[in-house]
Amino acid sequence: EEHKPPYKQKRSREHYLGIMECIGSSAVDFMLEIEKARPRHWHAMTKGISSLCKKYDNKAIDASCRRALSFGALSYLEVKNILEKKLYELPGEDVLQKDLGGFGHDLARYDTLST
Repeated sequence: EEHKPPYKQKRSREHYLGIMECIGSSAVDFMLEIEKARPRHWHAMTKGISSLCKKYDNKAIDASCRRALSFGALSYLEVKNILEKKLYELPGEDVLQKDLGGFGHDLARYDTLST
């Protein structure tokens, strides 16, 4: 890392945490979740989310991180798509379909069937 120019060196966890704190509490929660889920790639994903500040305001990014967390979508691209499509403005309710065309029942029933 020492031979790289300063702008290409990896930053510390505290550096990224400080940026996420400036964006909002949901952004911090998002960073902590991706740190656990993807320990080798969280730096790049967090850097990507922080780069969204160039185009979007912190409130929109924080709301997008909140929405991504609520759906378990732990990736930079999901947050970016939510921002681009302004999905963070939608109600926080579960938008997944309740009726799955007959496949919405408990699948544990099949474990009790004999073969």
